[in-house]
Amino acid sequence: MFFQAPIHASEYLVYDLSNGQEIRYDGFIEEMNDYQVIFIGDVHDDKRVHEFQLDVLKSLGRNGVPFVIAMEMFQQPFQPYLDAYIDGYIDEKEMVEHTEYETRWGFDSSLYAPIWRFARQNEINILAINIPTELVSKVRELGVERVNTDDLPDPIIIPSKEYVSYVEAQFKAHPSTGDLKAFMNVQLAWDNGMALGICGVLKEFPGKKVVVIVGAGHVYYGLGIPDVLTKLSPGVKDVIVVPVKELEEKSGDFGISFNK
Repeated sequence: MFFQAPIHASEYLVYDLSNGQEIRYDGFIEEMNDYQVIFIGDVHDDKRVHEFQLDVLKSLGRNGVPFVIAMEMFQQPFQPYLDAYIDGYIDEKEMVEHTEYETRWGFDSSLYAPIWRFARQNEINILAINIPTELVSKVRELGVERVNTDDLPDPIIIPSKEYVSYVEAQFKAHPSTGDLKAFMNVQLAWDNGMALGICGVLKEFPGKKVVVIVGAGHVYYGLGIPDVLTKLSPGVKDVIVVPVKELEEKSGDFGISFNK
């Protein structure tokens, strides 16, 4: 099922695209109680998307929902610095420096800062789920199934035909990314690695929801990370929230889609 929430300033009108029925934003937030994992797709340089993400986090908090935040923007080896930041041992500048955020992610930190500041203020754990850049380089060179590492599932979750078609379409839209095989291997590594990371978060924080902030391309149509997650951890209930201005005709200028 797909939902959509066009954004007008701070107001969110949500529509079930299967029947056109409007759902109130607060009703959508209440519905999040039914899920263990809440994926919020990211458009890295779109301020409105980040504002929506923060609003969802604040809304969940106001409703007394216990949750942690898992972020693609940080790579797993740097988790201790996120912990130190949330616990108040280092400041924001030190956290950004020690996680190597600028070189390993690089998008304007001011877009994400309100999220990690909110987390620190409210003592909400932030978990790094991305795989290291060094591993991505090895995968690009050798292939995902020829790299031996604890950062990836063993065996790698084989993608569906739908996933392959989607990644091929993305490759055609990014012709400067090299050859298709390497592109596919890297996508598989990211999706398998981050899904495995989320499994670890679920085990570490039982009883808490995991709000995952990750590039929308990794969760569209339920493919990518959500598909791998359901295979690694059967029975996990997740909901996917993605910007869909290029996917749905009802989105107008901008929209949010909810896939359950």
